[in-house]
Amino acid sequence: MSLKEVITSLKNDFHSINKEIDSMKENNEKQEDKIFQEIKKLKLEMELLRKDNLSFKTTIQSLSDSINSLSSVESTYDSDLYYDDDEYSTIYL
Repeated sequence: MSLKEVITSLKNDFHSINKEIDSMKENNEKQEDKIFQEIKKLKLEMELLRKDNLSFKTTIQSLSDSINSLSSVESTYDSDLYYDDDEYSTIYL
């Protein structure tokens, strides 16, 4: 092989390697874009879950408040009841 042929072969190899590098860069950029899109999607899902969780907590708190309110009404009602032992424990209001 002559020196000119070797240089031409090396240039072709170099050109081929540069094409591969460019292709790899492009693939990496595409993968990065996919990863960033997935991260965005996951962040949105996390935010929705946080909101759902907050809504759930609010609902639970509301139910708890309602139960406490009912308990308070029940205890008020119970305090109006009394038993007459002479009448076989009949309940009077």
